[in-house]
Amino acid sequence: MSMPEQKQCETRAKALFWGGEPPHDKREQIICEAINVFMDNGYYKAKMELIAQKAGIGKSTIYEYFTSKQQLFYETIFYVQERFYLNLQGQIQQEPDSERQLKIIITAYLAFCKILSRLTEVFANMDDFPSERKEDILQLWQKSNDLIEGVLAGGMEKGVFRSMDVHMTAQIITGVLLSAHVHFYKEKESFSKMLDEMELFIQKGIMKE
Repeated sequence: MSMPEQKQCETRAKALFWGGEPPHDKREQIICEAINVFMDNGYYKAKMELIAQKAGIGKSTIYEYFTSKQQLFYETIFYVQERFYLNLQGQIQQEPDSERQLKIIITAYLAFCKILSRLTEVFANMDDFPSERKEDILQLWQKSNDLIEGVLAGGMEKGVFRSMDVHMTAQIITGVLLSAHVHFYKEKESFSKMLDEMELFIQKGIMKE
């Protein structure tokens, strides 16, 4: 993959991940700035003062919407997951080609792993999340998995993908893609290299010969 193609690929990945929409209100503005601060500094080193500065508000204003840094982080993770699902859903609905839909999924999941690789140590402690938010996040993951199942089933009907158990295959694909966060965190793999390898690996497994 050439440098221009790599840049275009990473730009598209961010668009898939965030959706490019501006914050709708002050609460969402705080969350959007918190995302960047948490990603740049990690959870434990992130400062509420910096989040407030980035959002253009006083520190006390944050506490009008969130009781603590921990709650802000939990809401940030939920927001990220929700935007990931909604944007992935929108992109898939706009693309009728099954093979391209699959590439959208691969790119979006890798973007998710790449962007949040700095927060790996926090995701490892999901048991600490409030039960209601943990359940919300798990439901969004299930919806994302359902999207993959739909793409696989559609590709089978069109004769693009081989015959398979779409439920099991979707779970395998999700697991393989999410494992990329370990490589981004520990190995510092480039996004374009990982994307090329994942596309080749997954397509070889499901494309009809």
